[in-house]
Amino acid sequence: MGQFLDHDPTLTLSAEPGERLPIGVPAGDAWFDPTGLGGTTRPFSRSSYDPTTGLAVGAPRQQVNSLSAFINGSQV
Repeated sequence: MGQFLDHDPTLTLSAEPGERLPIGVPAGDAWFDPTGLGGTTRPFSRSSYDPTTGLAVGAPRQQVNSLSAFINGSQV
């Protein structure tokens, strides 16, 4: 039930145009860099945001929710 409800307030689309922000993996990570060569990254794309936010210190970027910010049963 929790995961079912989670899909109502948390659908977030990727930013357009896309903003890639790869996440660095520590060298020798047992799962993502098992050969220990280093330089490995995990793909990550920033989410959609309100372009009128994030323009100044103290005014952080605000993500846009594509559905609802409330548990209102809209997924039923």
